[in-house]
Amino acid sequence: MPSSIDATGGSDASAALMSFLNTVPDGSTIVFKAGGVYRMNSALKFAGRHNLVFEGNGATLKSNGGTTESSSLFWIGSYGGGNSGITIRDFTLLGNSTTPGVYQGGNEGAHGILVDGSSNIEIANVTVSGVWGDCFYVGSWADGVWIHDSTCQSSDRSGVTITAGKNVTVERVSFPKSGYCTFNIEPNVSSEGGTNIIFKNDTAGTFGQDFAAIEGSHTGAAINGITFSGNTITGGTLFTVIDNGGTSRMHNIVFTNNTSTVKGYGPILRFAHIDGLTVTGNVQPLSGGSLTRIT
Repeated sequence: MPSSIDATGGSDASAALMSFLNTVPDGSTIVFKAGGVYRMNSALKFAGRHNLVFEGNGATLKSNGGTTESSSLFWIGSYGGGNSGITIRDFTLLGNSTTPGVYQGGNEGAHGILVDGSSNIEIANVTVSGVWGDCFYVGSWADGVWIHDSTCQSSDRSGVTITAGKNVTVERVSFPKSGYCTFNIEPNVSSEGGTNIIFKNDTAGTFGQDFAAIEGSHTGAAINGITFSGNTITGGTLFTVIDNGGTSRMHNIVFTNNTSTVKGYGPILRFAHIDGLTVTGNVQPLSGGSLTRIT
């Protein structure tokens, strides 16, 4: 990273970072200043790039923007043919929410990392906090997204939102405080959906609504092969709603070996309109009611 780019956080660095990125050839590793702080008035947004490693080196990207997508910290874009082979690692990403971890409707567009219609994306050793939207957002049928060994310290909306994605794995990630859901698969239109999505060996603290949800897909979007396995919740129940309203059949949903230490009144796990449902080995203390409702 050129020393001419402000790494003190005293002035906007986003424009200079974009200009520098445009000079870097595909196949490069971009190393940020160790411990540097980069103020971001807008997203570090790029598309049509291939085999790039963003080596954070412990640097911080600090939002100074608004509440829309253009104020996300990283935006891996789908325009211009999308990206492939992108790695983002060892960063601290700080949003500028005024109420970290509390959902504010209408102010939910600025994400930590927005993955939009690209392939083979790896996100590792990243800590995200105080974002208006989601720590990690996957859309436009991004294919092959691996998010691992990271922390979503606080998000005003969800820890992870997927509107359209396939072959996405989220593992060994901590989600202490989510304003809406920890995991949310929420297609907006029938052409979106989720295929081969795995959430495993993650930990969650508190959340405003659901631990896991697939309930925004009333459009008839395709939902196939979704797994929640080995996750641990310490600040809430396993409360999960997977129900698309019957507009189409969902297929092959697995909810196994997840554990909560917080007592709740059932039904805690609510499933409907699914062909191929597996629910086994979960631990959930109950004050009353049933563990599951399966329709």
